[in-house]
Amino acid sequence: MTGAGRETWAWPGPEGPALEIRGLTVRHRGRVVVRNLSLTVPRGAVVALVGPKGCGKRILLRSLNRMAQEEEGVTVSGEVLVGGRNLLDAGVDPAEARRTLGLVLPQAPPLPGSILANLAFGPLVHGWTEDLDRRVDEALKSADLWEEFGERLDSPAAQLDRLGLQKLALARALALDPALLLLEDPTLGLEPDEARILEGLLRGLVPPRAALLATSSLQQAARLGDYAAFLLEGELVEFGPTPQVFTRPRDARTEAFLTGRDL
Repeated sequence: MTGAGRETWAWPGPEGPALEIRGLTVRHRGRVVVRNLSLTVPRGAVVALVGPKGCGKRILLRSLNRMAQEEEGVTVSGEVLVGGRNLLDAGVDPAEARRTLGLVLPQAPPLPGSILANLAFGPLVHGWTEDLDRRVDEALKSADLWEEFGERLDSPAAQLDRLGLQKLALARALALDPALLLLEDPTLGLEPDEARILEGLLRGLVPPRAALLATSSLQQAARLGDYAAFLLEGELVEFGPTPQVFTRPRDARTEAFLTGRDL
């Protein structure tokens, strides 16, 4: 279990973690919304972030790849380490942080233009032109869009249905070959059968990738999360394998949240 004043969770494996967060503090207009949070995401695993509304899940995800810092009044301190490199360092281009940690938002609107234009946008921004076709094809296949749209990439992206749009948002992130996916309520607004399809797709992407999943659904966290992290008022209260956290929580606040009692 990790967090302010708590022991550090040690992960086995010679390659090291996919992502390591150290002492992350996020302030919005001077108010602390994430407090001294430390968390490790192992390679090839999904870590599910759970907690009540306003616990800090959303702004935590967006702070990791420096999206939150674009909002007025948001400041972030601490370390976000990928391969030993701190993505919050002033010398790191924010665009590189967003490429490394691919954020997939709920009900994400498409970019203007065709499906191809949406998938090519990120690689072209980074100057990746030589292998653009390969990146687009692999992203389409990984997001389960190839069979329907592989030969119709000039189709307007805005004409996709809700599930198709969410797959496209995922494909846009995958086209940049991120080290880790940041998933913010990825099935929000989908019908149950659509959500199951997307969940199956996401599970198929991890491994080899890792993912940090912020979800408002405990059932989804149980289905997808190899590990679970419970946040409350911006603090990491408990972290561990999902079955342990969900069935044998160590902290009374975690148990209260999971059983629906007042915190």
